[in-house]
Amino acid sequence: MSNRRIVGTVVPGLFFWCLLLSGVGASSLNREAGAIYLEDVIPQPIMLKVLRPTTVYLDLGAQRNVGTLIPDREVQLLAMTDRAFRVKGQAQHDQVSGWVRPADIGGMTDEFKENLRKLYERQVLVEDLIANNQVALGMTIGEVVRSMGDPTKKSTTLDKEGRKDTFEFITYKNVAVGNGRLSVLPGGGLYEGFSYVKVEDTKVTIKFEDEMVTSIEETEGAAAGVAPAVRVVPRPIFLFGGHKHHHRPPGGKPGK
Repeated sequence: MSNRRIVGTVVPGLFFWCLLLSGVGASSLNREAGAIYLEDVIPQPIMLKVLRPTTVYLDLGAQRNVGTLIPDREVQLLAMTDRAFRVKGQAQHDQVSGWVRPADIGGMTDEFKENLRKLYERQVLVEDLIANNQVALGMTIGEVVRSMGDPTKKSTTLDKEGRKDTFEFITYKNVAVGNGRLSVLPGGGLYEGFSYVKVEDTKVTIKFEDEMVTSIEETEGAAAGVAPAVRVVPRPIFLFGGHKHHHRPPGGKPGK
């Protein structure tokens, strides 16, 4: 458990809204600097509507025109900034993906964009924790397993108040213990033989309610020091009411 650290309390700051969000199929694209990809955040494609003939550019610098989107057609949102959307859809000559003006694309409400931003900010915090094998209040069971691996022990309770899970992550160390047998040294002295015994070194107990972390307890050997305070991340944001494969952001029909 020596590489697993529980770190100090952090109040998440807001990231600049100029960060991007992009999605399905985006892993094959060259990511723009500072980009946030929807495939990193949500599994469902977000479908919007083209309001007017729209020029599509290969990059945010608008240096290369790759086509013109057809009005009243649906496009899939791949990325967004405060000044551009990356979409994939049917152009006049072929299907294209690239950057367009948000004013030319309808169907994205301010509330939905705000929730996307919050979801991404949470994702940044969680991915940093996972990269450092750390755990925080508000993480999900899946995120904890990604960070810490499978637990040494676990238990689950289901009652009228919901589901409660307890995970224990235990590491062990070998300690030399005298075995009571005396041996004679070549010079005539005596020494006691020893053997190694595996004992518990550290234990992290994580409790979940409805599959989200509600408490973390870390106990360590005397030489390991005192564990710092616990970090907190926001609870997951659920953008969709169900688990549909395609989704139009709320706010009426696309284009409204």
